[in-house]
Amino acid sequence: MFSTALIPLLLLASVKGQSDSTTDCKKLDFSSLPETCCSNPLGSLLPTSKIPTACKASSKLLLWMNSYQLNNLQDQTLKNFIDPKSKAYLSTICNAAKFVQCVFKELFFTISDNILEAETISEHLSSLTTVKEWQTVIAYFLNPFLSADKGYKFTDILEDNFENVTCSSGTQSLIPLMFTQMIQSELIWMCPKLKEFTDSNKCLQKLKDFQYCDDKIYSPTAKGIFFFPQT
Repeated sequence: MFSTALIPLLLLASVKGQSDSTTDCKKLDFSSLPETCCSNPLGSLLPTSKIPTACKASSKLLLWMNSYQLNNLQDQTLKNFIDPKSKAYLSTICNAAKFVQCVFKELFFTISDNILEAETISEHLSSLTTVKEWQTVIAYFLNPFLSADKGYKFTDILEDNFENVTCSSGTQSLIPLMFTQMIQSELIWMCPKLKEFTDSNKCLQKLKDFQYCDDKIYSPTAKGIFFFPQT
């Protein structure tokens, strides 16, 4: 991830820990975590009313656009890493990837199947909020993709195994889907103001669970999805 600076990690250390043998990321639900634990969540990246009709949205597919879903691909038997060759992975990822790619294409968020139009995406995300703190967050994690001299392409940080997938319909690009999910992760980690933690909202424990599962996604090993270059 780009940063966890806005999350109180000392507080997270005070709640129940996780382990590869006891935590099953796939059984956890992080889709409502921003609304539960962030005082002023950004909200949907793309409201239902703005989904292109050509993309045939369903409630399940919309979750991949508007919430964090990568944990649904994780496998506890592999220490909560992802097996990109498993039947479970393919049955989940193919339809989601096709849907998000359609949305990106229809809204001109891509130049081609594998090249993102970062400036258009940045303009869209910035238009979602007038809250200065969120606009700063959006600029922070998108600027590396906009900078011609110090930036990098999204494929520079995406492991090769997760750029494309072979589905029954043929080769399917995963780049729009993985980019969307990376954004969802950042929106959780970089909430400008967290809610007070209470026994009812369980935010401390939920964030600790998320930290464990998301760390597998951003693993420095080749088993993760994302790898950020040193700058």
